[in-house]
Order: sequence, then structure tokens, then C-alpha cells
Amino acid sequence: MLIGVHCSISGGLVNAPLEAQSLSCSTYQIFTRSSRSWKTPELKSEQVELFKRKNKELGFSNLVTHLPYLPNFANPDKEIYSNSQHNLIEEAKRCDILEVSNLVVHIGSHKGLGSKKGILTVQSHLEKFIQSEFKVNICLEISAGSKNSVGSTIEELQQIRDGLSETSQIKICLDTAHAFASGYDFRNKEAVDTFTDEFESLIGFKNLAVIHVNDSKVDVGGKVDRHEHLGKGYIGMQGLQNLLRHKKIVDLPIPRILETPRDTKEADKINLKILSEIVNGPWQI
Repeated sequence: MLIGVHCSISGGLVNAPLEAQSLSCSTYQIFTRSSRSWKTPELKSEQVELFKRKNKELGFSNLVTHLPYLPNFANPDKEIYSNSQHNLIEEAKRCDILEVSNLVVHIGSHKGLGSKKGILTVQSHLEKFIQSEFKVNICLEISAGSKNSVGSTIEELQQIRDGLSETSQIKICLDTAHAFASGYDFRNKEAVDTFTDEFESLIGFKNLAVIHVNDSKVDVGGKVDRHEHLGKGYIGMQGLQNLLRHKKIVDLPIPRILETPRDTKEADKINLKILSEIVNGPWQI
């Protein structure tokens, strides 16, 4: 099973696989550049080759990058649209150069213009990606359902994909904290069955490419994106187990990436141990 964390590239790209190895991960996620900037610095060939060689040596595959947070693919404002489109294409280029399989993106906010307008704007961005013929998958991350957000339900994610000319590389990233805050209660096994049935029917699990595993600091339907340590939030151990060990999810050969708080040096190790117990065997509270 592919389990990992978000690793740092501080000091060089190669430090990410080294950090993942030190934590006994089987995959990992990175930002290839600053998460809070529009700038896209050039990748240095020597760092790229070292990064790819180290991943091969350590057996890492099905890697994940996360697009910086500034792009908003649901906002039709000309400047925001142009900057967001440029960042998406540049990041896709970087992913292909680095041989990264999955690029996770936050869909964004329609800024009060309505979900229909927001979805059409997202589709316009994705069509330009599709026409560019990259290898990487774009993984649309389900949102927490805050005001004006797009993509906080399975139905909206399906609407985005259904309006595209080609969807083979337009995948989904399921963030457990986001989906829970949006209103999907994983603590209830019947609700999880309903969730997985709907996902299978509208999108299909072959199109689920990444799972971000997080507990939530807000209760179900809270509409706020706040991650918590596994077992310390409102989803809890049982809720996470209900979802991650569900028969339609447990055997999927996809990355399960932690984005839990890093408030202590041991936080990642503790959360990785809990995640491994949740998905592979009995856990104890």
C-alpha cells in the first residue's frame, strides 16, 4: 500500500525522497516550488537528474505534487484566469520533467458568480491542459464547501468532468477532512456506503488518483478546511477506518498522503504509524 507524507524540497529536490525514506514512506507529495508565489523558477538539470535517480534507487513511484495555493480555476477574472492558467501549464511541464504522476489542484471559488459559471471556467482551464498533451494526471481536490467554493460534492466534481472533451487524465483527489467538512459523515458506516456508491456511479473509482488523509478540526458540515492529527479530530479513528478500509477503497493502488499538522518533530512518524494501523490492521486508541 502506498503511504506517505508531504515532504520538503528545502535545500534541493533530492531532499524530498531522502526525507520520505527516513520516515519509511512508500510514496510522498511535494511542492516543486514556493506554495505562496506565482513565480516558477527554472528546474536545474543536475537537480532533476539527482531527484529522478534517487527516486529510482529508493523505489518511489506514483509520486504527487501539489500546485501552489494562489491559482483559482473557478474565477473568470482576466488577470486571475491568465495567471492560474500559466501556473497550471508550467507545473504540468515540471511534473513531466520530474516524472511525477499526479498533480493535485485546489479548484477555487467562483467569487459569487454562481457554481455554473465557476464550473465552466474550470472546464476552460482543463481543456487547455488536455490540448497540451502532458503525461501527468490533474487531480481535482474535493473542497470543504466554504462560501462560493466549487467542487465540494461528488456531483459537482462529476459535472466538471462530464463537460470535458477527454477525461482520462482528469482525476480526483479525495481529502478526508474536506469531504467531511463538506457534509459527508464517515463516522456512519451507512453514510460511507452511500458515499462510495455515489462516487462509483458518478465518477468511478478508476478516476480516484490520490487520497489526502486528515482528521478534521471542524464537525461534519462545518464548511471549513482545518486539518487535525489522525484520531484527534471529529472524524476519529472509526470514521477514518470506515472509509479507508471500505471494500471499494482499501485495495486501490493509489497514494494515501498525510497532510496533518507538523507541530512536533515526531508528528509525521506518529500519524504514519496510526495510518498504517488503520489501513493494514487493528488499531488502538
